[in-house]
Amino acid sequence: MPRRPAPGAGHGARPGTAAEVLLEHTTPDDLLVVGGRRHSRLVGRLLGSVPDALLADAPGVVAVAHTPRTASEPA
Repeated sequence: MPRRPAPGAGHGARPGTAAEVLLEHTTPDDLLVVGGRRHSRLVGRLLGSVPDALLADAPGVVAVAHTPRTASEPA
């Protein structure tokens, strides 16, 4: 049986950065859950960070999920 999207769910391309589009469609009642990569601060500042932008500007709660660090990654 094919899976159906959740009620109200949709898909499509929208102009703008990921953070801009998410912020445009977020209300204070929403919970945003996003993944985060473990870049150095310099790389994060150069590339920009969707989680950082959402944490700074989202009207509601933002949860950032990180993968566990490996033994070879710096703390």
